[in-house]
Amino acid sequence: MVIRPTSALTFETCPRMYYYREVAQLQAETASVNLKFGGSVHKTVTDWLTESARRGVFDPADGDTLVHRFRKDWSHITRNQALEYSSTMGPDMVPKVGERLVKQFAEQWPHWGLGIILDHQGEPMVERRLKADIGGGLILSSQPDTLVMSRQRQVFPLDFKTAASPCEEWFPDVSDQLTAQQIVLDAHAEELGTGLVDEVAFGELIKKAIPKTEGPGKGPQVLAPKKAPRRDRRKVREYVEKIHWIAEDIAAERFPARPGSAFNSPCKMCDYRRLCHHDDDTGLVRKSFAAQKAA
Repeated sequence: MVIRPTSALTFETCPRMYYYREVAQLQAETASVNLKFGGSVHKTVTDWLTESARRGVFDPADGDTLVHRFRKDWSHITRNQALEYSSTMGPDMVPKVGERLVKQFAEQWPHWGLGIILDHQGEPMVERRLKADIGGGLILSSQPDTLVMSRQRQVFPLDFKTAASPCEEWFPDVSDQLTAQQIVLDAHAEELGTGLVDEVAFGELIKKAIPKTEGPGKGPQVLAPKKAPRRDRRKVREYVEKIHWIAEDIAAERFPARPGSAFNSPCKMCDYRRLCHHDDDTGLVRKSFAAQKAA
């Protein structure tokens, strides 16, 4: 069985949600703007990182080029997909925020002193899917956004997030996603010639609405990477054990609903709530059908 950290997190949040998303292959006909926005920003900046690493120059003046690319991609998305917007981030504000973020990203990257690791073929380690055998017939599959080296020659995966607010300072130290990235990168360390990773990190692109009055800390922001030391053996062992337990439940087809507490229920934001609670699949489509419609 191949399992991805994002799928494992979905299962932990709610096994029934995992079933609807991964097994039944259902998705909302109207997509959340957050998901599509994050994907578009992510594609814009990672494409630029790949191209810049190949030519060996990360030019902050490329910001306007990134804006143009984001506009083109966002236009394609909105033409082919119905989106659900929030009250603070409407259809006029969202693209403006994206443009600010991708331009800031090109301007900020050179200040971080990071280089993209190249593989033996000279290709940048950007969005490279890697797999690691974690025993018991299980394969852990993860795709670090980038693998970088700092001026101090510290090697670490850097994963980008578009969120409404920064994560807590301690979160990179406990993130399962970063743990999984360390595991797969360590498994390929000899092949890549990098040695074991020294750290793990998140890069955050904060999607805040553009205020009427500009000022420090207001509006969209690209923040410097938040780092954490590499996981020790205990943390790796505990994560691998958890993945094995999740895989056992999936194999046994145990998919109970997990509504949680009233003040923090995953049901509040779940696309499958009506189906789960009332057996009503209105507004849901199979992923293959949705892809055909988009095409």
